[in-house]
Amino acid sequence: MACKQAAVFLSNLYGDMVRDTTEGVVSEARKNGVKLLFFTSFADDYTSKHYDRYLDYDMGDFVVYMLADLRKYDALIYYDTYMPASYAGQMDHLIDSATCPVISLGAVKESACSIVSDQKRALRELIEHVITVHGCRDFMHVAGIAIAPFVQERISIFKEVMADYGLDGGDDRILYGDLSPDCGDAMVEAILAKYAAAGGKDVSAADLVAPQIPQEQALCRELCMYAENVEGAYRDLAPHRVCQYLYSVAEAFNSFYHEVRILAEEDETKKRSWLALIRITEGILEQCMKMLGMEIPERM
Repeated sequence: MACKQAAVFLSNLYGDMVRDTTEGVVSEARKNGVKLLFFTSFADDYTSKHYDRYLDYDMGDFVVYMLADLRKYDALIYYDTYMPASYAGQMDHLIDSATCPVISLGAVKESACSIVSDQKRALRELIEHVITVHGCRDFMHVAGIAIAPFVQERISIFKEVMADYGLDGGDDRILYGDLSPDCGDAMVEAILAKYAAAGGKDVSAADLVAPQIPQEQALCRELCMYAENVEGAYRDLAPHRVCQYLYSVAEAFNSFYHEVRILAEEDETKKRSWLALIRITEGILEQCMKMLGMEIPERM
């Protein structure tokens, strides 16, 4: 029997959500013996909304989707995520005129089988799960960039769930900024301040114990690379290496922070070790930001 093949229309191939979705699509295609051919534009909805001068380039990029002769494919898979709004009319025409079945991921298309996730419901159920199953009561919400529409929607859901369970969801529980590099330092400050307010004693590197969990080990490895990255950036006249390292540290810290319950930890030795670790993380984040000439806000 001939191998089935499907065309995949997507944009911003390296975007996080597109990359994650693609991993799942590719995995299922392999299981079912389906060959995938990807047609991608490197435009995204952000540039077409905020930078008019790029609109003509984005529209010219649409030609990539016209290269696919859909009569030769057994199916078309369409990703709505990051797809520029300026493509809407032409893309709808391609989808409506397709002679093969069409699967739309993320947007409802009348002529397609549409798979759409309810992100608001998913966020609410996620927070409720953490509260009811894992017993968490003390939350900080890392919101993202304040002007993004989805950020305010998610903050509203966060506050609603906190209110439903009688928990603190005030504005002082919201951290704004780019999710990894901008929020990392503010998150550290917030945790240390809460620990001090609860009567905790100051911590130092002397409180560190051997890391136990993978996320803690990964963060320690990143911190140990500080001197190597800074020296390499200076030697090679490559300041972007400091940017990359700053992002890696913030990302490792976020993974660690979401894995453990620092202030709720009953083992005082372990708690103080974790607090000492984030104190060191804070210092490295601050040093990297200063090297790049970035101001460090006291609050986000």
